[in-house]
Amino acid sequence: MKRVTAKANQTIYDVAIEQYGTCEAVGKLMQDNPDMENDLQAVTEAGIEESDRSFYFDLPLPEGSTLLVDTDSRLIEKNILREIDKDVTTYDLKDYGTND
Repeated sequence: MKRVTAKANQTIYDVAIEQYGTCEAVGKLMQDNPDMENDLQAVTEAGIEESDRSFYFDLPLPEGSTLLVDTDSRLIEKNILREIDKDVTTYDLKDYGTND
């Protein structure tokens, strides 16, 4: 296991892609990080009650939060087609709730 730090506007899907190379690792991240939560500002800006402690997959994690990544997982994609040389962050509030 290794610890990784969430970047600004990074969702659980972004971490799965960045660390495992596949979105299929989202379940593994949830299993290894049961106390994961969303960035409270993003939750509020999305119009969700702050008292709602549900985890939203499409909202970002708190910047600087620490996640465990299983470096021995069979989910890690070893074949690299192209190196990702920049941050993987897909969340943008202006697009939240649209199908674009």
